[in-house]
Amino acid sequence: MSEAKKENFIKKIFAFHDLTTGKPFKVIILFAIPIFISSLLSNSLSLLNSLVLKETVGGIGVTAINQTGSLSSLLFQFAFGASSGFAILASQRKGNGDIEGIKQVFFSSIVLSIVVGLLISVVGIIALRPLLTLLNVGETYYELAYVYFLVLLCGFIFTLLNNYFGNFLRALGNSVFPLFVSLGTTLLHILIVYLLTAQYIVNLGTLGCGIAVIFTNVISLVINYVYIVVKHPELKGFKPLFKVNWKIYWELIKFGIPLGFQWSILFIGSFFQNSQVNLFGDNAQQAMACYSNYEGYVTMPFSALSTAVTTYVGQNYGAKKYQRINLGLRDALFITIGIYILVVVISLPILKYVPYIFLNAQEVNDEIIYFCSTYLFVVVLSLILQGTLMLSRSALQGTKHAMIPFLAGVGELIARILVCLYIPSLIDPNFASTHSHGAYLGLSFSNTSAWFVSFLVMGIATLALIVFNKKYRQYELNNSTSSRDNVSY
Repeated sequence: MSEAKKENFIKKIFAFHDLTTGKPFKVIILFAIPIFISSLLSNSLSLLNSLVLKETVGGIGVTAINQTGSLSSLLFQFAFGASSGFAILASQRKGNGDIEGIKQVFFSSIVLSIVVGLLISVVGIIALRPLLTLLNVGETYYELAYVYFLVLLCGFIFTLLNNYFGNFLRALGNSVFPLFVSLGTTLLHILIVYLLTAQYIVNLGTLGCGIAVIFTNVISLVINYVYIVVKHPELKGFKPLFKVNWKIYWELIKFGIPLGFQWSILFIGSFFQNSQVNLFGDNAQQAMACYSNYEGYVTMPFSALSTAVTTYVGQNYGAKKYQRINLGLRDALFITIGIYILVVVISLPILKYVPYIFLNAQEVNDEIIYFCSTYLFVVVLSLILQGTLMLSRSALQGTKHAMIPFLAGVGELIARILVCLYIPSLIDPNFASTHSHGAYLGLSFSNTSAWFVSFLVMGIATLALIVFNKKYRQYELNNSTSSRDNVSY
């Protein structure tokens, strides 16, 4: 390959893609793959923490860090959801070719991200100990979990800005550059976390893991920001941060905050669920540390596809290509079914071996294997519900129907809490002391019931407001020539 061809190939890989043209199936797949790999690398930070700590401080450190997973979801997902909403508005401006609108959204989103990040940090630091107590974290893990999460809270503003810059790049059609940044920072993280936790080097334990997470987020956000301003010089400088455009702020708040609450509400349910699991004792807590990590990996393909569809729908909504949105949703549904079949075939045979990935072999016992494999068996078989509800959520968010996913999130929260509160006690009224397997099996259906409720709400709304929307159909009829030219099959 000549130097000129190599250069063109590299430029093509890192280009900002227009998702309003080309075959929807191909466009979505090619855009989703880098997002999936990037998510895999980002999620591997948690796994790497676990694997390194397993060797440096043992299974106690692993469990302590994973005990904070629901706390992270409870406090951070609001901010991440809002950040996702801000980026969707950027994708709609991109589809409409509104360069000035992209600029206004970019700078206003940075300001709002800083404000939200600071608020989350302050509230989290104040409430951290009460939340750990509410979560029923055992004494063995309490202080280790506290130290780790305190560091994450102190540096959360950097984590949130990094999250937004990655979302912004994807909103403009570039899912490859964030992938390479994730690869580089993940490799860096491996080195730093080992140096900070190895007993014969710095030996900071879970504190070292927290510092490594924040450090790599800072490096990542700097690289992403530099790339953004190099490729889009109009986004350089800091003066626009101080130019208040209340109309843009209100639009961002109106769209981002409901998404933030929706994400937060979803994980309030997870927080409550984890607190109930903790009642089953140390073995259940260690099992939860294992299955929560594994669950993150098996749901990741659906999440990556959902992120790609959100950008796809947002850009096409901005370009008013409504028929193309429906074609993309149809293709994305086929992809979701294929992913589900693949995940089930791969996952089911290995469920009983999952604890050995995250714990030392001598720490694994029959109770841990039962708690872990039972929960994952129910979740894996139910993933088709999560995959389809994620598609519906992406479609609704991309077409500015942010309140429906929020309401679905409320229904999901209620369903999860009701199952956690009543099903185990109906099976075994003394489950908190007996730790009976039957009661735990009932508790394992909390996610499935929540996903089913959410799927019903958002699935019906997607059909009514998007797929069979008469307004969209009439617009396509009036612009049939233009639509035919832009949809290729």
